[in-house]
Amino acid sequence: MTPDEYLTAHLPLLRQYLTHGLSETWVVKLFGVSAQGGVYDEAGKPAKDEAQRIREMDVPSQRIAVVSADGQSHDLTEPLQWLLI
Repeated sequence: MTPDEYLTAHLPLLRQYLTHGLSETWVVKLFGVSAQGGVYDEAGKPAKDEAQRIREMDVPSQRIAVVSADGQSHDLTEPLQWLLI
């Protein structure tokens, strides 16, 4: 699910404001960012397969997920790069 699809489904008024309520000179690009990369175990509950997969990653930076309309990457600086350029 892209960030735009998420906003459409869960926060439609915010999406409407961001895409139509601002000046025409503004450019909006939505990013979804997860630095943990998934759902961790909850205390007192059985371990989740996804949490185990996260623990077994050799390169911790591969946990990072940055999603936009352009695709997915592991670069946390991508939203900042877009903002500054």
